[in-house]
Amino acid sequence: MPIQAIDHFTLRVSDTERSINFYQEVVGLHLGERPAFNFPGYWLYASGQPILHLVAQTQSAADENLQRYLGQREQASGSGVVDHISLRGSDYQAMKQRLIEVEGGEFQQRLVPELKQRQLFFVDPDGVTIEIIFPYQA
Repeated sequence: MPIQAIDHFTLRVSDTERSINFYQEVVGLHLGERPAFNFPGYWLYASGQPILHLVAQTQSAADENLQRYLGQREQASGSGVVDHISLRGSDYQAMKQRLIEVEGGEFQQRLVPELKQRQLFFVDPDGVTIEIIFPYQA
């Protein structure tokens, strides 16, 4: 019964609208359908798959429902718990240009020739580091 792939990841965020905008405008994900859970949240899609789930970190009744569903958290966790999230991309130059335009050029780029990869690293609004890997031809 081997693992086949990562299905999705969930981030508890301080401002859902800000995070939705970031992941749509910067990363290029698309807001899509989500089941009617008894707590608010959003699913963002890549290639027709819901890979990112966003839920608000609040102190409301909806948050109590979220805690019952996902488990209690003492405090919001960030990139100290998860170092970074890595995604695969297909257009390095377009993503780099988007980061320059939308994020003001705040990113790191790396080249890993032995893996034939280019990497871009940047931080989301809640401090989670995002890595996007692109194919590289020498």
